[in-house]
Amino acid sequence: MELMYINITSLVLLGCLGCGWCQTSNIKMTITSTWPAVGADKTIKTREGSEVWFTCRGDGLPNAYTARWQFIQYDEKGEMSDFYDVARDTTPETPDYEVEKLDSNIWKLKIPTLKDYMVGEYACYLRYRGVKYDDSRKVVMLVKPEIQHHHMNATNSVIQEGKSLELYCNATGFPRPTIRWSRPDGKTIPGIPGGLYRNGEMLLLKNIEPEDRGMYVCEAKNELNEFDSRMFKINVEFKPLIMAEKNKYTQALGYPVTLRCTVQGYPEPEDHEIEWMKGTDSLQGGTRYSLKTTKSLNNIQTTELVIFKVDKSDMGTYVCKARNKEGEGEGASLELLESPVPIIDKPDTADKITGSATMTTVTIATMTISLSLAIALGHFS
Repeated sequence: MELMYINITSLVLLGCLGCGWCQTSNIKMTITSTWPAVGADKTIKTREGSEVWFTCRGDGLPNAYTARWQFIQYDEKGEMSDFYDVARDTTPETPDYEVEKLDSNIWKLKIPTLKDYMVGEYACYLRYRGVKYDDSRKVVMLVKPEIQHHHMNATNSVIQEGKSLELYCNATGFPRPTIRWSRPDGKTIPGIPGGLYRNGEMLLLKNIEPEDRGMYVCEAKNELNEFDSRMFKINVEFKPLIMAEKNKYTQALGYPVTLRCTVQGYPEPEDHEIEWMKGTDSLQGGTRYSLKTTKSLNNIQTTELVIFKVDKSDMGTYVCKARNKEGEGEGASLELLESPVPIIDKPDTADKITGSATMTTVTIATMTISLSLAIALGHFS
């Protein structure tokens, strides 16, 4: 019996020609270009309303076979939730898409106006003898950050000294925005030594102190390089802090003097809650004294005690005091001493003193000129 030896390669080749396997093994679908261009992650990132397109080339296609385009949708967990064809050869399945054939084996799928429900994965594919040949790209829609009002605190908060406060700032957008906290006046964030910024949706302020009051801003930003921001105003309730403008004042007898203190507290003390004392006497406005309180933009009050005409009995120690609903602050002491010469204090007083000096100067100058003329005329020899 004669043995026949058949080369294995020949057997494979015969099988290939018989079933068409060699032909199918050469089939390849490739997305060759996109707009906008994709990154290393094969993802198109663009804004809502933008134009998006893909071109796909098919190699080794069997006769009469054309490309199809499939849309694959994913849920919030990243799992596939739906898929369906959106175009076949040159025919779109819905008016949201356009498709054209650029060459015998090249197709272009176009999305004229990207909408949120079109976000997902697009595959150019061919199914032949039970095998799917495809290539795909993902499309994500960039959305600018927007801070959600229902997920944040009131923008104006009042809290007692020593308490803690949590500020929340939540924002939507894609990619997910990062949240950064800061203080617009350049002050540091409490609890972060030297820290001008704090990241995260929540900002925790512990053991709040009076100096922590003021404005705070949260800023939401993503890779669109656009941001949204909100301002928070924090008012800290604390009893008044009182400070004398200077510890000692001096003035000559018979001249006016103005004693000053600054008061900081929240709520701000009312006029009747600010008091000047000398010994056990509470000083009131009248023929000898005037009391005035002014407010500045930074919530610092200035209280003044004006003594119209200083006499011996006015010399001594004065205390300015203030209170609010949080309690009475520690009074600030200052001393009035007698001066051998008048001290210019307020502008109106300075004007009067300057005016007198000017008159004296003019009189002396006039006498000097008259004397010079007399000498020149020979009245003195």
